Amino acid sequence: MSGIVVVSAEAVRVRVPFRGAVATASGTWTHRESWIVRWWDAGGAVGLGEAALDLDSGESAAELAGLVRVAVDGLAGGGRLP
Repeated sequence: MSGIVVVSAEAVRVRVPFRGAVATASGTWTHRESWIVRWWDAGGAVGLGEAALDLDSGESAAELAGLVRVAVDGLAGGGRLP
């Protein structure tokens, strides 16, 4: 199996307020919640990513948190990226 071997990974939940409310078909947004994901390989290279909650998908913040945690735990300590 090829790919980058991840030696460490972390995820930080962020909540970014908008300057003003944004109206959409699904409701009004006053902020955006997402996760910033960072991982390191054995050579010291760092990768960054974002996992954002799509309110139209029906996902809850708790479900997204669980998915992020599973991904980070799976990568940390020897997981592989494609």
